[in-house]
Amino acid sequence: MVANPHELEGRVLLGGTALPLEDHMRIHGVDVDGEIRFGLYYQTITLQASLLVSAPRRVESFLNSRGILLLYKAPIRPYLEYAALSWMSSTPMHMRKPDKVDQRAIWLVQGNHLQPPSQDLALLDSLEHRRDVGALVVFHNVQVQEVPL
Repeated sequence: MVANPHELEGRVLLGGTALPLEDHMRIHGVDVDGEIRFGLYYQTITLQASLLVSAPRRVESFLNSRGILLLYKAPIRPYLEYAALSWMSSTPMHMRKPDKVDQRAIWLVQGNHLQPPSQDLALLDSLEHRRDVGALVVFHNVQVQEVPL
């Protein structure tokens, strides 16, 4: 075992080309560091989703609550849920970051007073609930239906 990972710098070759050492790697869009923590990924999705939430806020005067809800459910929510099974066992501190963006978007939908709140909002589950249901579906498929991972 190498005491200092930087001792390998320039020594790992692929086809004669030295590969640079990285402190994290991206696997299917999810950033993971050397200790299998997802801190960088949380920062990335929180920032991107936060920027996406600001778009419906700029046009909220032109939309009713159902239109804003659609703008949230289509491009923003999938971004917050992507690969949740891989990172949902992280610390509560990290899990709160996407949940805060989710709450901000829901607040935006509820705060639109041009029209009465949409009944669809009552059917909108929390991100935590959706993550839990996703995990249960995967476990059911593996254990009961014997679907390989």
